[in-house]
Amino acid sequence: MLLCARCGEENHYHALVCAGCGARMNGQDEAASSQDEAASFATARLKEKETKPQASAPPLMGEVERSSAGPLVPEWEKRDPLVVLLLGFLTCYMYLFYWWYVTGADIRRATGRSDINPPLELVLNLLTCSLFSIFLSYKYPKLILEMQEKAGVVRNDTSLLSVLLSIFSLGPIACYVIQEDLNRIRDTLKPSEP
Repeated sequence: MLLCARCGEENHYHALVCAGCGARMNGQDEAASSQDEAASFATARLKEKETKPQASAPPLMGEVERSSAGPLVPEWEKRDPLVVLLLGFLTCYMYLFYWWYVTGADIRRATGRSDINPPLELVLNLLTCSLFSIFLSYKYPKLILEMQEKAGVVRNDTSLLSVLLSIFSLGPIACYVIQEDLNRIRDTLKPSEP
């Protein structure tokens, strides 16, 4: 590799001009007068590259993005898990479409995360005839784990249980478990409310 005498950019051996500043290579440019000056530019350029923060790749489908967005905001409605369970079975799982939507909105509001999109998740849930809820049965308990940690509640990972219940068409029971965890967090953050 050749270093540009003007800006210190690394270039291919056969480069005629610098990829960084456009200066002629092989000493044909008169702008830089000495090798010492070129070396100082190169050193400064390398230090600049080392100190720049690297952009991280976006999370893959199924990965839960980690966030330290600050404290939880317990501004979600406390729902009775037994009512969620009964309405889920009595409405032949139709109530669960609504429940997944409002629960996603509650988690988004509480955590301040922008990677939760309840309207899109509702559409995907409807289009896949509730198969997408299996993924949500994994995603939301993982987010709840993060919420439990921030709230100081004993961590209780129910993601595997929720996924298995959803796979075996027991989605209302999975929702019951998830709602219990959400209520426990809310009670910890707002103990005075009934």
